[in-house]
Amino acid sequence: MNKTHTPKVNDILHRVEGQYIDDGSETYQGMELEWQQWKVVKATPRGAWLQSVERPYQKLRFALIPGARWVSSTKAEALAGLIARKRRQLEIIRQQNITATETLGLAQSALAEIAQRAAQAAQTDTAMQDERERHADWVDDTHAALEARDAKIAAQAAQGGE
Repeated sequence: MNKTHTPKVNDILHRVEGQYIDDGSETYQGMELEWQQWKVVKATPRGAWLQSVERPYQKLRFALIPGARWVSSTKAEALAGLIARKRRQLEIIRQQNITATETLGLAQSALAEIAQRAAQAAQTDTAMQDERERHADWVDDTHAALEARDAKIAAQAAQGGE
């Protein structure tokens, strides 16, 4: 809204929004401009109470005047406001895209690192299991050799004691 224009009761103010085209299908059909007109029903030193012209049953809205950015006194100002809002929206979306992309990359790198560590741990576990099995085989062989030696000594002692 123009800062020098103070609305009076019954003045019409404008707002424009982008709106999805709804033809009843579930597919995207594009966007269109939705023009809204707001009638000043009460003016105060600080602002104005507004009623929707298209939907008079809708709750009244209050806009600070001067400097209102929600409504404009002309359609051209309303379009300029829409353009400014959409540029800001795109900037926010660009920043969200950057943040999401960086976070996705970090998460993918972390997952790859976890998978690599798991694979290394599995290899270490396999190597340790192989070492345990070799040790168990050595212990078994040593016990068998000792038992055979003890049996031989016992047999020699039995023959010598006879």
